[in-house]
Amino acid sequence: MKLKIIIILGAVTIFVTGFTIGSEVSPQMKEEPFIRLNHIAIRVADFDKTSEFYENTLGFPLAYKFDDEKGNPLFAYYQVNKYTFIELMPMDERHPVGFDHFALETNHLDSLLTHLDKADVEVYKPRVSVKTGVHISNVYDVEGNYFELLEAVKGSELEKVMNSWKK
Repeated sequence: MKLKIIIILGAVTIFVTGFTIGSEVSPQMKEEPFIRLNHIAIRVADFDKTSEFYENTLGFPLAYKFDDEKGNPLFAYYQVNKYTFIELMPMDERHPVGFDHFALETNHLDSLLTHLDKADVEVYKPRVSVKTGVHISNVYDVEGNYFELLEAVKGSELEKVMNSWKK
């Protein structure tokens, strides 16, 4: 378990470092397309035990958690720092234990999606999350890997959590 976490956190660190060093705004984009890596999502077999690990062992505060109508967990966000989260989701038949996706944050979701669509990137129409109020879209890279683009709009749960960070 510890090795998995080290590998995941190492991969995220490499990704963020490479993204920060190597990112260039496309000539077609007039504004900075990405703000930061917002979260990584992990599918887990034992939601309660894993939640306790991230909150109590690692010390990441629970930002928010949502359950379905039967009281089963849908997902929870643990806050690593003001702007970075780990999302836990239960595994299911279609989603095994392990890394699920990452999310990049932007202040310009609509124009970014228009730009990516013109570049023949598989993007989905943005929607407003009924749970958090963020504007979000699913995107697939050239190998079919799923990731999210999101905008923490004013008044969204995510914006509130980031603005209330006190550590």
